[in-house]
Amino acid sequence: MTESPTQRGRRAVQGRRRPDVTTLIALALPVVTAVAVGLVTPHPTPVVAHPPSEGRLVQLDRGCPPGSSDDTVAVANATGSAARATQRALGEGPTEPTHLRLPAGAVVATGTGADSVVLTAQDASAVGLVAARFASGSVASVQCPVASSEVWFTGVGARAGQQTVLQIANPDAGPAVVDVSVYSGKGLVDTPEVRGIRVPGRSVASVDLAQTIPRRGELAVQVAVSRGRAAITALESAGLSESSRTGEWLPGQAEPSTTNLLLGLPRDGERRVLTLANPGESEAVVSLELVTDSNTFEPTGLPRIRVRPGSVLRVPLAQALSGKAAEGATGVLVDSSVPLTAAVRSRVAGDLVLTPSAADLGEEGAALLPGAAAGGPPTGAATASLVLAGATSAGRATLTVRNAAGEALLERTIRVVPDRSLTVPLPRDGALLDLTSADLGIAAAVVVATPKGATVVPVLDVPQHSLTAQVAPAGP
Repeated sequence: MTESPTQRGRRAVQGRRRPDVTTLIALALPVVTAVAVGLVTPHPTPVVAHPPSEGRLVQLDRGCPPGSSDDTVAVANATGSAARATQRALGEGPTEPTHLRLPAGAVVATGTGADSVVLTAQDASAVGLVAARFASGSVASVQCPVASSEVWFTGVGARAGQQTVLQIANPDAGPAVVDVSVYSGKGLVDTPEVRGIRVPGRSVASVDLAQTIPRRGELAVQVAVSRGRAAITALESAGLSESSRTGEWLPGQAEPSTTNLLLGLPRDGERRVLTLANPGESEAVVSLELVTDSNTFEPTGLPRIRVRPGSVLRVPLAQALSGKAAEGATGVLVDSSVPLTAAVRSRVAGDLVLTPSAADLGEEGAALLPGAAAGGPPTGAATASLVLAGATSAGRATLTVRNAAGEALLERTIRVVPDRSLTVPLPRDGALLDLTSADLGIAAAVVVATPKGATVVPVLDVPQHSLTAQVAPAGP
């Protein structure tokens, strides 16, 4: 039977029937969900690193290590301005601070006895605060360091005949926690005895390495403060008998570096030894150059120097310093393929002399000299010379040396050039040295010599600013 046109139209309409509500929801739900997820899912936010910003220096703390009851602690402001500071003895019980007036350019010698002390200056007085402890009966001294979170000492000893005592001063009211890592010629030493050392607030802790972790050979140590801050020094003594024993403070190094300038080699030095420490995981390939007032050169005949990862290497310098060209060498420049720490040990008239890696000076450097000690140098007439080197470009620096009363004994403009050192004799009664430059990258040290020995006084960078961490909302 043939369909009528009306019937065919009705079938076509029935075949194009609209979807029901359930079908529409099933089709639309995935689309709606995808759109909703796109709306609520945040776009990736790039993480931007914000380095600390420089701000005004509002407070500076310097910690002086303990010593003998006859020692002198000297305090001054290197900028030549009148200033104020407080001095607090560290110990088991609470102590009240002593308020100090620092006349313009003058040095104040305080009697602290054998106690470790912290010197604190605030606001305008913080810029230029310097302090030092001078040992009685010897030429040894230490520039009291700024409280920090890390320091390295290279060439230390933990055995009879070479003993090192770490002195950790906590200037804050809360406790500090310190970890000591020890490196030897065989690698990193397992030393749980010196991990997690707790130093109560406003107290000092001493770690005798020879008694705590006795080891042969020369060592390097990293002292890291995991909680709080500390002013850390190292007292080195050498000699098997009481009559032959001599002591000296070893200045610390802030961090390993691929370039170490060991500045201040005293004349008539004997048994000079360079100690290199490689705390990294790659072998260090090292080159040595000698720095003189005329040039910087690589001595001939030296074997290739390599320092294994995580180890310490002892390098005698007798051969490097034996040639005629090496006469009058003022420093040793160490370049390496990976960051190292370094120090030189020598003897002058039987006295132990330690030459650390010199710090680059920014706008200003300063040092307290033996003339700042009560009564002046105790071992006879002392001569002192300033050694400058390491300039990255030619320029001029201004040197001022004052006596303890603040009178200017020497004012001089110095022209410095790259690839050579400059030696400047200093007045015998010099107590406070101030060195300003326009960021020439120079380093400096003072070599003090007496008939009974010598010492190297590092010229330290004078902090001008404080670093403030950038605070921002945490990322996703």
